[in-house]
Amino acid sequence: MNIFETNEWKTKRLSIRNIDGYDCLDLQTILKSVFKNSNWGEISLEEYESDYFVKTMIDPDLPPNYGRESFQIQVILKNKPEKPIGWVEFCCGYPSKYTLWIGALFIDPKYQNMKYGSELISTLIKSVKDNTNYNAIQLGVFLRNWPALNFWFKMGFDKIVRFSGDKNYGTDKNSKVALELIIGNL
Repeated sequence: MNIFETNEWKTKRLSIRNIDGYDCLDLQTILKSVFKNSNWGEISLEEYESDYFVKTMIDPDLPPNYGRESFQIQVILKNKPEKPIGWVEFCCGYPSKYTLWIGALFIDPKYQNMKYGSELISTLIKSVKDNTNYNAIQLGVFLRNWPALNFWFKMGFDKIVRFSGDKNYGTDKNSKVALELIIGNL
C-alpha cells in the first residue's frame, strides 16, 4: 500500500486519513491535552491558535518553494469504535528531493504508551521503503520532550542532522534536533 497515493491508509488498529472540517474541534481538544500534559518548557499553546487545523488545511505553513501538493495533514483514528486520537503531518521532498519530513505526530495522552505511534510509524516506514524513491525520513523534536526523543530513537531515528534553537540552557529556553532514519532506496 502506498500511503502517499491515497487519502486513507490503515494499520492493524488505526485508520489514517486526510483531515476535514469535522475533525478540527476534536483535534484542537487533543492539542490542548497534549500541551497540558507536556513538560517541554516554554513551548506555547498560543503558537497553535484555536483555528490551527482549519488554517493548516487551507494554507499550511510550508518551507520556501514547497507547494500545497507536497503537504499532508491526516487524522489518526482508533478503530472499534472509530475515534480521533491524534494527527500526523508530512512534507514530501523536504528538506531534499529524496527525503520525507514528518512535521508533526501527536497522540492524545490518553492513548499514549499503547503502541499506536509505533504501529503508525512502522507502517509509514514500510510504505516509504516499498513505494517511494525517498532515501530518508527526517523530523524535528524538542530536546526537552524526552518521551518523544525516546520514542523516535526506538523507531530507528538515531542520526542527528541539525540543531536549532537557543544555544544556552535555561527553563525559558528550548532547542530542537532534526533526526533522520536512512531508508536507502536510491
